[in-house]
Amino acid sequence: MAVFWNNLNFNTDGYNIEKVLSALSCCCGFRISNQEILKKSFGSIKRGELVALLGPSGAGKSTLLNCLMQGRSYKGCTGGIFVTGLNEPVRVSFINQNEREHLLLSLTVSQSLQYASLLKNPRKTPNAVHKEIVKRLLIDLGLESCANTTVAKCSGGQMKRLAFGLELAAMQKPHFLMLDEVTSGLDSCVGLKVVKLLSNLAVAHNMAVVATIHQPSYKLFTQFSKAIILTGTGDIIFNGEPTKLKGTLELSGYQFEEDSYENPADVVIELASSMKRKLICKSEQIELSEKFVFVNLVEEEPVTDNVISDDSFEGSSSPESESEHVVICSKMVNKLENTYTDFIHDNFNMDSNDLIRQDDGLCSKGRSFSFYRLWILFLRCAHTSIFKQKQFLAVRLALHVVVAVVLAALYSKEIGLDDSCATLIWAKNGSMINPESRFNDLVHKASQNESDLEQLDLGNVCRKMVDVCSCPCVIPPDPFQGPQKPSASDNVRFHFFSLLFLTFASLMPTVLTFSSEIKLFFNERRNGWYTTSTYYVAKTVTEIPFQILFPSMYVYFIYSYTNQPGMDNWGDGMLGFMSTRYQDFLGVTIICCFIAQGLGFLIGILCVRSFNISIIVSSSLLLFLFLFSGFFVKRVDMSESVSWITYLSFVRFGIEAILLSIYGEGRCSLPKESSVLLKFELKDEDFRFNISALLIHLIVIRLLAYLVLTFKASPVSFNLSFKWLGDLLKWTKSGIPDSIKNIVKRYSCKLNVCCVLILFVISIAVYIAVKRLG
Repeated sequence: MAVFWNNLNFNTDGYNIEKVLSALSCCCGFRISNQEILKKSFGSIKRGELVALLGPSGAGKSTLLNCLMQGRSYKGCTGGIFVTGLNEPVRVSFINQNEREHLLLSLTVSQSLQYASLLKNPRKTPNAVHKEIVKRLLIDLGLESCANTTVAKCSGGQMKRLAFGLELAAMQKPHFLMLDEVTSGLDSCVGLKVVKLLSNLAVAHNMAVVATIHQPSYKLFTQFSKAIILTGTGDIIFNGEPTKLKGTLELSGYQFEEDSYENPADVVIELASSMKRKLICKSEQIELSEKFVFVNLVEEEPVTDNVISDDSFEGSSSPESESEHVVICSKMVNKLENTYTDFIHDNFNMDSNDLIRQDDGLCSKGRSFSFYRLWILFLRCAHTSIFKQKQFLAVRLALHVVVAVVLAALYSKEIGLDDSCATLIWAKNGSMINPESRFNDLVHKASQNESDLEQLDLGNVCRKMVDVCSCPCVIPPDPFQGPQKPSASDNVRFHFFSLLFLTFASLMPTVLTFSSEIKLFFNERRNGWYTTSTYYVAKTVTEIPFQILFPSMYVYFIYSYTNQPGMDNWGDGMLGFMSTRYQDFLGVTIICCFIAQGLGFLIGILCVRSFNISIIVSSSLLLFLFLFSGFFVKRVDMSESVSWITYLSFVRFGIEAILLSIYGEGRCSLPKESSVLLKFELKDEDFRFNISALLIHLIVIRLLAYLVLTFKASPVSFNLSFKWLGDLLKWTKSGIPDSIKNIVKRYSCKLNVCCVLILFVISIAVYIAVKRLG
């Protein structure tokens, strides 16, 4: 089996909706530009080869790997990718330059290999085979000495080798192994050992290994069976055996000094760096031009004043040597282009049935949903979340205990005794009046004309009240006669703060952990370990015990300590002895915690590239939802332009359901009514509606998080789903005035944020439609 690519180009032209979804994780917007990274690249990789991909920084080495992996789904990639000798699905693994994103640092080396073997091999594989695979990999990778060491304590070289081993844990080895920056962060000795290991693996398992590398030593460079070298402009100047590089350089005009020990790899990197892209200065800002400007030093054309090199501030070679280097590179590029016809003849003039086009790249299509892999993932998540993060769980538990104790100390034990029941009075105009509220309003109005509230004639206030109401006035207790008992209003504020804490306690740990774990998921999903649904379900199920245990402990303590209705003693909160009120209160609280956790999943997916932005967005969004909960400003008092936002706040329905569970369900008997329910305009019939609204929020947010995660993990479906948007933008681009283009470039980040908010509003529109129909 071999892979060929022909006329492969990569341009960063147009819009990509993925950049819109990740707008919250960036500090500035993306530019509307056309950057040519790869130009008419062609080549081949065969099984059993160890291929080095060299070039200066920014030459497009990682881009070439991404194009081979993702094909047309990698936005801006064009050209053909073909596979020959395909008798089975292509198996390919990609390891990026940060090997930590492929590892679970809390597991040991042997545990990591064990879970990899369980996930990558069939269900009926005996345990003895799994143990043999782990033992063999430890020996082959030289990791026997650190088998029981946690990954976080391993050295850089050991982590590199462990990342290789995870992809080799399957009995069916990958056909192609792509490695980005395989020797970065390693010294020359360890780097040489890693490359020798890759060479042995390529031969032993008959697989192709492609690795990007920076300026290798001659001894390390000759370990590779083939080298592909890119220039700073994305052209390929060499594609062949490393031992032939020196002869190619000499034929192109480069002269090695006699008795010198120059490394051909260092020489070719220096030559390739001479061909570079330029930056154009506009409007006192350095921007990337929509078309790169290259200085043709071969024809010795003058350089204009407004063109500056991207490394002009770092110092460079003299113009004469720079010109000579460009001439040599041009000859090497032309010589390689002359072999293009032979390349096409040798590789593409074969039986069409043996040559299969891979438009979506070599990326593994993934496995089907499996309950076996779901169980293994659940065990791994539980292992890393419970047994390997005991300190983190202890902090979460301590936080719930401390906040509960502090609240109990701040508020009285009798805060839940006030039933807020009040006799209603019908005014002469037919309106319903709460005597205490009416009396307080009249006192407040009369006190505005009095210098001293103590001198206020309450009898006069009472007479005014009799003129309005059809029954006598009863003066409430004087507020200046010592401390009063806790009122229902204090209890409402108490429950509001409790819900605020519990939602934050559910949201923030999810954001803190999920935003880092999701990178591991992307890598394993791309390499075909499991499906997106398998991971999402396993992760959700793992968090269920914590989202039930911690809120239940918190609610049990504060509910019983503050003498809330429905719990006369400590035993009434135990399972099987719960009252209806306590069950409703606890159920509403747990649902709100699950919704907050779902928001944490969604924010972690959208802000995967920036941890700091995810923290800011999560806290700001939750405060925004509490602001429109109807607690600070009642919904009826809001203007019509913003009152609809309350339908998007799950906190509103959570607060209302909690108040109904405390003060509703017939707690007040006629002719008395609950002043709290009257203030928030609630009825007992609204409880089911609020529960339904919370469940809709839970389902929509969880489903939206899963869809976004699927789009992020599957670039093909992601880009195709929004292909119409890109086509529309390209169609209108030619007709957009330059002034509007400049505005879009300058304020693209704000436009991205608006697009994200629009997507969020559309996703919640399902609930709004249900509310309108109801």
